[in-house]
Amino acid sequence: MVNNVETLAAVPWIVRHGGEAYARRGTPAETGTKLVCLSERFARPGCYEVELGTPVRRIVTELGGGLKDGAELAALQVGGPLGGFLSADALDVPLSEAGLSARGAALGHAGLVSGKTVLAVIVWLLAWGVLYAVLHNKPFETVRALVISLVLIALGVLGTFPPFFQLFA
Repeated sequence: MVNNVETLAAVPWIVRHGGEAYARRGTPAETGTKLVCLSERFARPGCYEVELGTPVRRIVTELGGGLKDGAELAALQVGGPLGGFLSADALDVPLSEAGLSARGAALGHAGLVSGKTVLAVIVWLLAWGVLYAVLHNKPFETVRALVISLVLIALGVLGTFPPFFQLFA
């Protein structure tokens, strides 16, 4: 059984070039590479391998090509559902545990989900929460996620967010 395909995928490179060469990739504190997945809203969505420490802005603009149709990025959800958010003006941060945690986010699985609006990103995440609760037969969590989703949608329509979400509005 394979537990971490990402680690196994690095083995051929390490065998070919050596462990010392691989250890020089990334930053001194966090060596190696990371697979970064860009959501379908990017001009060039997909999975990219980058060295740890690569600026998030470079990943978004150069690799991802920005958003489709030249849309403006409002918020970037980083690292999966528990990873955190970066506002459009906070992308000059290295893709690393240390860099992202300094901004209140986490590297996680390094998925980058873009949103034209903060509300769109929040609703997307809550939809995943509802799906998780339904698939794992957790009725209380399903109802809670649905209520939170409806409240956030209503607040978005009214143009008022709780103070936490104003950071990204």
